[in-house]
Amino acid sequence: MELIPRRRTGGFTLVELLVVIAIIAILIALLLPAVQAAREAARRTQCNNNLKQLGIAMHNYHDVFKRLPGDGGFHPNYEDVSHLVTMMPFMEQGVVYDRINFQLTDPEESIIDNAGTRLVSHVVSGLQCPSETQGMNGRLAAYEGCSHSEKHKYLSAYTSYAGSIGSQCMDGGNDVPCNMRAIVGTGDVRGRGQDWFGRAQGIKGCRGADALQGHGGTDPQVVSGIKSRSGWSAKLRDIFDGTSNTIAFMEIRQYCGNVCHSWQGWADGRAVWYATTAPINFPTCAGENGVEGIPGWISSTAGCHSSFSDATAMGAKSLHPGGAHFCLCDGSVRFISETIEHATYQALGDRRDGMPIGPY
Repeated sequence: MELIPRRRTGGFTLVELLVVIAIIAILIALLLPAVQAAREAARRTQCNNNLKQLGIAMHNYHDVFKRLPGDGGFHPNYEDVSHLVTMMPFMEQGVVYDRINFQLTDPEESIIDNAGTRLVSHVVSGLQCPSETQGMNGRLAAYEGCSHSEKHKYLSAYTSYAGSIGSQCMDGGNDVPCNMRAIVGTGDVRGRGQDWFGRAQGIKGCRGADALQGHGGTDPQVVSGIKSRSGWSAKLRDIFDGTSNTIAFMEIRQYCGNVCHSWQGWADGRAVWYATTAPINFPTCAGENGVEGIPGWISSTAGCHSSFSDATAMGAKSLHPGGAHFCLCDGSVRFISETIEHATYQALGDRRDGMPIGPY
């Protein structure tokens, strides 16, 4: 009897199908990091450009007012309007700026459009890094001071950039004890691990009656950076170290900071006094890098990793791997590594330390 061979029908066997699926999965696994890296590179470029625009606005502001922007500017409510607000006419935000009522006790709550939007809730895309992931459509929950029970009905728009108060005394006192010496060493003038060049010498601390002076008040001799926490800003001639050696703006992450301050948003002067005191990207963000808490909310970790530790929370942070962007006083933008020598970083923060700056 003659055997008739079976004719193989078209298609794949199960084994062949599994092999194809495995190959596709491997290709996706290889390509995905490259795609993510390309996207991050694009976001990083946009972030760099945002800071360049701030640098241009800063110099245009100085051309008009003969000093750099400060919190409150020439308005009486120094702690109520941020330096970013005073720069608005030079950031293509003049239409919004003209709607601000500076006669209010809280000008940052001015209604700026027919929809009833408050200035503090107004999202300025040029002030937000595209790498940022938290925030509700660019906004944070807003509270009055430190009381969680006094939650505002509106949200505050956040900023990814803030002017630098420099290498300042940022002691949190007994409320949130943080031993900065254990983090950065004792190379500073007083061996405290902060206030690197002794600007606050003679001041007991940075809390209570001393807070404004310790963080940089109206006395330029106490202020390390280009602006103080409240009421003073430098002229270009005050930057003795040179504009290419002094930080003007830094990347920040407001929700990684103190809800009493930074959660007030971009327009509130109480929210944007950031220093070079802490190492770049020091972990205080809830749910990240071992810090306890819900991501995008207040960290529950105590000590230096607490979001209530001004010495570490009110510093430069970004979601870019390895460092953060900074705009120098000459308007140039540099990406500074989080592994920079701390003494060099403090020298970049201070406008008149006299230290030569080498490669970094």
